[in-house]
Amino acid sequence: MGKSSNIKCLFACLLVCLFACDKKEKKLFVEGHTFYKVVETDSSTYLFKPCDASISAYSFREDKIVKTTSQDGKYVYDFKSKIIDENSIVFYKMINRLFPHSYPDSEMQIHRVDESFIKIDDILYIDSLSIHKLKYRKQPCTDCWEKEDCDEMKKNGEW
Repeated sequence: MGKSSNIKCLFACLLVCLFACDKKEKKLFVEGHTFYKVVETDSSTYLFKPCDASISAYSFREDKIVKTTSQDGKYVYDFKSKIIDENSIVFYKMINRLFPHSYPDSEMQIHRVDESFIKIDDILYIDSLSIHKLKYRKQPCTDCWEKEDCDEMKKNGEW
């Protein structure tokens, strides 16, 4: 084998190594998106804003999931593993960053319904980019506070 053949062989091996090492994991369809919880009834689907809480949401980043609950605030989870099957269902095995040893690992199942909607553990969520497609309903102030307090909040622009 001549010097030229050795160089070609070395170059071919180098290319194979570069392509073999450059395997990037497929980006998840939820990555970089925020999804808001949706209310489903027999007659409609809408966003519901409780009078004393925020709308539950999930934000998905490359290395974490941020869960915003209605009243408890935000929880940040690290992935332990993720599995994607042919049905676009994602399973996350997560560890809470604030309490990694206090809570057992949790698992989440995500299924893409269409380009705007996903189901997380069988609960419907909408992508923030498509939120304009839904009606928005706000819980009446008097469901949470006295009428006089509501009148005062409305007068002050707090409601």
